[in-house]
Amino acid sequence: MRKVNLVKTFSIKLFIAVSIIGGFYGCGTGAMMVKMIKNYPVANKFLIHKNPQVGDYAIIETKGPISKQVKHEVFSVKNDLIGIKTHVLDTHYIEIFTDREGTVKKAAIVDKETGEKDRLMVAKKGQYGYTEFHKLDEKVILQTAIGEFECDVIYTSIDMTKTGFAGYAFSVYFISDDVKFLQVKNAGFRSDTQGSISSYAVIKNNVNFLGSIIEQGHK
Repeated sequence: MRKVNLVKTFSIKLFIAVSIIGGFYGCGTGAMMVKMIKNYPVANKFLIHKNPQVGDYAIIETKGPISKQVKHEVFSVKNDLIGIKTHVLDTHYIEIFTDREGTVKKAAIVDKETGEKDRLMVAKKGQYGYTEFHKLDEKVILQTAIGEFECDVIYTSIDMTKTGFAGYAFSVYFISDDVKFLQVKNAGFRSDTQGSISSYAVIKNNVNFLGSIIEQGHK
């Protein structure tokens, strides 16, 4: 039983590691997710498209050990400060403010029923969740529910020893300027020793779960 719990806990942490840049994802265990979100810093980067407008939204569906649909939406644009809500949990949503380059300025988790906000830490260099993007030289053409896109591939790696596990967790994003919040697909996997990715083939051979955009627009 202990082994199963550890695997589940790792899956959730890896899931957050991938999702934290493009938003948060849940696993159906709301109270557990709220606690984990409060206990770990928010990534210092969030994927945001050019010229965001209030009402822009995208829905990403992720399937794997943890499956969920996540909706990101722009709710505020004031000069260079962009307000974004990410809806995933039944009881809470995540509120993040970034600049136009996606640098996170502040974040909170908000109770949908009471409106109560708990401020979240933003990761600093050396902390779990701190994000530095690396870009592969190759482009990838991917098919989604809303069409085909030519994507750049970017990734970040997190040293999982900071959360009690060995190795690295990789957050991989296939991005295009043609979609809101840039994400066409995302992926997550781990490696015991490897802290970088050399090619798309490495991603294809190691993916633990894969998310894909299923809807975008403006309302």
